[in-house]
Amino acid sequence: MTRVNGTSILVLGILSIICLPILGPIAWVMGNNALRTIDTGQADPNERGTVAAGRICGIIGTVFLILGVIYAILVLAFGVKFLGSVKNAQPSLVTQTMTMPGNTGNTSQATSSNDAFANAITSGDAGKVKALLAANPSLANKKGPTGETPLFDAAFSGNSDVVQALIDSGADVNAADDFGKTPLDQAEFFHRDNVATLLKSHGAHNGKKS
Repeated sequence: MTRVNGTSILVLGILSIICLPILGPIAWVMGNNALRTIDTGQADPNERGTVAAGRICGIIGTVFLILGVIYAILVLAFGVKFLGSVKNAQPSLVTQTMTMPGNTGNTSQATSSNDAFANAITSGDAGKVKALLAANPSLANKKGPTGETPLFDAAFSGNSDVVQALIDSGADVNAADDFGKTPLDQAEFFHRDNVATLLKSHGAHNGKKS
């Protein structure tokens, strides 16, 4: 007669429920094999009760294991989505190519000017921002790929002088991006309290609530 160790199967099944779900499939498979052996008369039928209990525990442990895997996948998916949303919340540099009337062949120079303007904003170089705005005031409301204006980048950088320079050049403090957010939303999201106060003093308000 084949010896069936129902106690081992039961212990594995119980452990799969309590702390080690990975043991669930093992207890389940061992239980199936042991019951098959008992049913064919090759093992002690007195072990059936213990084996059956271990098999049931193994099934439950397997369910826990599957749920754990699903949970881990969901956590990973939400984590990736969260990181993506944080990345999207970062200000986009104003790098769109501008073509001035009568100067269509000089797009590389316009792009370079845009890069310099964006860098001056993010680095907090108020003097350079003022100089570039003096040369081209339209930069103050130039929109980026997702509808953000330079004031969004300035709000992120937290430099009040840069923000004031943009406002003085006609930047719209309530210009919303493609997601309905305003520069004030940007300042508050990144806790730039000084910029938020300055924007509010110029009539800024919040955009859409997500």
